[in-house]
Parts: sequence; structure tokens; C-alpha cells
Amino acid sequence: MTLVARQQMVQQRVQQIANEQGLPLDKAFMLFSYSYVAGRSLYNLDSTEMVDGGQDKQIDVIGFDEGTNSAVVYILQTKYTQSFATNGLVGMRNGLHWVIDKDLSDVRHLSNEKLRDKIVAFRELIDELGPMSVHIVVAYVTNGQTSAIAPEFREEEKNLARRI
Repeated sequence: MTLVARQQMVQQRVQQIANEQGLPLDKAFMLFSYSYVAGRSLYNLDSTEMVDGGQDKQIDVIGFDEGTNSAVVYILQTKYTQSFATNGLVGMRNGLHWVIDKDLSDVRHLSNEKLRDKIVAFRELIDELGPMSVHIVVAYVTNGQTSAIAPEFREEEKNLARRI
């Protein structure tokens, strides 16, 4: 299957989700992307995991799959475009700083309540299970072709990977 055919399949599925749930295409793409990355049914997603909105620090989703002694945390930025914007990735790096490193007294002042609550829950999860028991999956998702990624984006991607 060609890349273009896959992109068209994604676009059709996103359109279907948008129609079924009465959502704009970018929100439907966010749900589709999270479902795919987390390996969950689209209809099994928790709406509190969607932190997209004003002052979201370029993070759209923070979701948890918790086990008895471990957890997987999904942090996604989704863009329903056919390109990879370097500025979006840089913004996401800043958002990850808020999630992982920023002092909780600063986090508690965030105006995006969903984001604030998820960051606090993430920190509590780390405290409860220990950092070695929490696997973090970070994804920047677009409907673009990876063969068209600019070198500047790749540099930022490597920088971000070293940071996490």
C-alpha cells in the first residue's frame, strides 16, 4: 500500500469519526491518533485525557494505562496537516518541560484545568510507582509523509528524544 493510499484511508476514517461524533476534523484526528498510538478502541477513550484547548502547552492528550506495579503514559501532540511543523515540536518540548520538570507551584497556576490536573496526576503516578515503573510514550502525529520531514524538524526531534 502506498503512503498516499494510507493517508487517504486515514482521512476517510477521520471524516467518519467527525461525522459520527459531530466533531471538527482536527478533534476527530486527535481521537483517531490517540486510539492508534495507545492501541485502544476509539470508543474506550476517556475525555479527561484530552487536554487540548487554550494554554495547552502544545500537548493535546495525556493518558494513562495503569497496571498493578507499572504504567504507560501517552503524551500526544496532533496536527491534522500533511506537514511536520518544527515550531509545533519545539512547543511540545516546552509542554513536556511543564509535564516533567516544572515546579508544581507553577503548574497549579495553569489556566487549562485539564492539563493542570493531568500533570498533577502524572507526578502522583511517578511518586506512587517510581520513575522506573512508568514508561512514557511521546508522539507528534500528523497525516504527513515522513519522507518529507525537513532536516530542522529531525534536529529538534533528536534534541527532544535526548531530553526525555
